[in-house]
Amino acid sequence: GKPADNNPDFILNTTVDYRVPAGFVNLSWRHMGERAGNIANVITLPRFNQFNFNAGWNLSRTRNLGLSINNLFDSEGVMTWRGWGINPGDRQSYTSLPATGRDTMLQYVPVQPRSYWLTFTQRF
Repeated sequence: GKPADNNPDFILNTTVDYRVPAGFVNLSWRHMGERAGNIANVITLPRFNQFNFNAGWNLSRTRNLGLSINNLFDSEGVMTWRGWGINPGDRQSYTSLPATGRDTMLQYVPVQPRSYWLTFTQRF
């Protein structure tokens, strides 16, 4: 049979973490393998990698400062897609791609772009 939709053959999530009394740093890597876009396997969604970085500092016993950068290298990847026509949200009804034309538009949902987070925690 055909591969199940949105079900990659290979997924990898791993994190390298370093901790000291003053804080921590870590780097995580996520790999999403190539996968079928629907049950008819009309579209293949490409594989992609994403790296995230986190660091935290203990300023005192009650105060912490943190920095996170999601999608560190601003990589591109496709999470899912939508089709064309009357019911674009129904990916499963497509058994073939139509000829290219103005009514042939696929909408891809990408991974989120790079984002930065700064956090401050005060414990009472």
